[in-house]
Amino acid sequence: MVSKRIVAVGGSDAGISAALRARELEPDSEVTVVVADAYPNFSICGIPYYVSGEVGHWSDLAHRTLADLKAIAFDDYGNLWLATDGAALGFHDGLFAVPVKGPHRGHVMQFLTMPKGAETCGPIITRDRILVAPQHPGETDGATAENPGSAWPDGPGKLPRPSVVAVWAD
Repeated sequence: MVSKRIVAVGGSDAGISAALRARELEPDSEVTVVVADAYPNFSICGIPYYVSGEVGHWSDLAHRTLADLKAIAFDDYGNLWLATDGAALGFHDGLFAVPVKGPHRGHVMQFLTMPKGAETCGPIITRDRILVAPQHPGETDGATAENPGSAWPDGPGKLPRPSVVAVWAD
């Protein structure tokens, strides 16, 4: 149950930091970040771009477009989740978790990788499962129906197609 609805205005470091801190202090709250332009500052979210070498210098992380980060969400435990679109790892997109408290606070951890050529859509994150949708798998340079860029999700000899993936712990 949502205890509070909190809105952080501004996508700069201050707005994102305020949203993260609000979520840390009020874990049952619903936190929304409102931005005025198409280039909010998601500096912590840019870490995979820097680590992969796509961004040459850390100062270039100042701004990313909304299309670069397809989805940002918080789970019921207060963790920040980032779904990438744009091959942030140099080859495959993925879903990343960033704890906002505890010993791993602020560490970007890859949770899953998308199929070749697919972007990460969704995600929907609940206490017991995560749903993501690999969109347009196999969309790579030179891919054709005769020479597909991926065989996701059906395997060799099949054409790629979008899907929904559910992940849960036993």
